[in-house]
Amino acid sequence: MITDRSVSADEAVMVGDSVYDIQPATRAGVVAIGLLSGGAGAAELTDAGAIAVYEDACALLDALDDVLGGGSADAPPAVGRAA
Repeated sequence: MITDRSVSADEAVMVGDSVYDIQPATRAGVVAIGLLSGGAGAAELTDAGAIAVYEDACALLDALDDVLGGGSADAPPAVGRAA
């Protein structure tokens, strides 16, 4: 939990694979990233508030600098991105 770690919502990132992960995170002001490992599709996750959606945790890890603003030419593209 964020309160257990003394981290503010604007310093946190939530990674989830269902709308039930993404929606509460965005309501709490936390950036949410979706993974396609839980049965939800990219459109469902972005509609729920995910800023980006990746095939799996490995793809997210490869793209983490890009997702968090560092940028990388070698990073895999997100499957879906919020408009």
